[in-house]
Amino acid sequence: MKHNIVENKCHSCEYLFESPKYQSELKLVTSDCKESKLKLDIFQCPQCGLVQKKIDEFFLEESKRIYDEYEVYHQADGKDQKIYLSNNDGDRSQLIYQSLENNIFSDEGDLLEIGCGNGKFLQNFQKSNSYWNLWGSELNDSNEELINGLPNTTFYSGDLEDLDKKFDFIVMIHVLEHIINPRDFINNLKSKLKEKGKIFIQVPNLEASFFDILIADHCSHFTFDSIKIMFEEEGFEIISSEEVINKEISLLVQLSKRDSKIDIKKDNLNPLTFKIGERINWLEKFKDKAKSNSEESIIFGSSISATWMASELNYNFRFYVDEDENKINKIHEGKHIKSIEALKSGDILILPFSSKTAERLMAKLGNKFNYISS
Repeated sequence: MKHNIVENKCHSCEYLFESPKYQSELKLVTSDCKESKLKLDIFQCPQCGLVQKKIDEFFLEESKRIYDEYEVYHQADGKDQKIYLSNNDGDRSQLIYQSLENNIFSDEGDLLEIGCGNGKFLQNFQKSNSYWNLWGSELNDSNEELINGLPNTTFYSGDLEDLDKKFDFIVMIHVLEHIINPRDFINNLKSKLKEKGKIFIQVPNLEASFFDILIADHCSHFTFDSIKIMFEEEGFEIISSEEVINKEISLLVQLSKRDSKIDIKKDNLNPLTFKIGERINWLEKFKDKAKSNSEESIIFGSSISATWMASELNYNFRFYVDEDENKINKIHEGKHIKSIEALKSGDILILPFSSKTAERLMAKLGNKFNYISS
């Protein structure tokens, strides 16, 4: 890892500062689990606390390529992601809807999901709210026919500022971390909210999601403090915050009753708790440890961290193993995904997770395997 002091402009609060910019030869992967050409180039704003990647022409070009070729949950043929080792196990979209259910006080209304993908959340919402009108927004129209085919649902692709409509609910599931100017974006959403409208936001929790900085198309990496500062400074108040999905921040916000925005000054901030250098060192040591027995190893999982580990090993390992039945017998990045039943006593398993998650998984799987973890 190397870093040097450079002048940066925060792409959230626009604070101009000199700060260590950390660079590493660690490989990056896309949020739909493919290799990326980008290299790690990252820093943290001392005013608002946001950890962020360097935004330049190459980042913009690579991001456009990623989104143009994007395939939602392609390892499972587009089926919803299964969640394990969370507060609740189950389908991601169903768990998210269940967390919102108690905040829906009307039998009818208007909901917009920004970044609707292939419509899994919209489907779950519509099942229990058949009189609501739903809109799904995406950057491209690859899922237009699918979204328009859902009951009472309209697909929209274009600039949200041109959408002449106000909503009771706006949902953004893993969207905000992709937005280059997140403050401007959420500020513009105010004009899309009805008087008592709410916004649900879900983003990776940088402090718990150890591999988030390796996702190429994530330009912002949020902690609870940095996302809270951003929304409060832009005139929102947090109704609720919880960990619906393990390692993720889930917020429900609405416009504040205050007459003016909060201005959080740099001197009033708590010391920044997230250390970029420590996280990069952890990842580099874990990578080197996994390389020691890669040819005989099996990688547990087939999502972000597993894809990253596979690329660091140059795909020099046996196969992936996954708990998600929707992924079993599929091919991911040239390697088979097999079920846990395919494992044999003495197999070497690479667990690309935080130490806490790896320990829970080892306790679940038992002591008949050899484990490589952080």
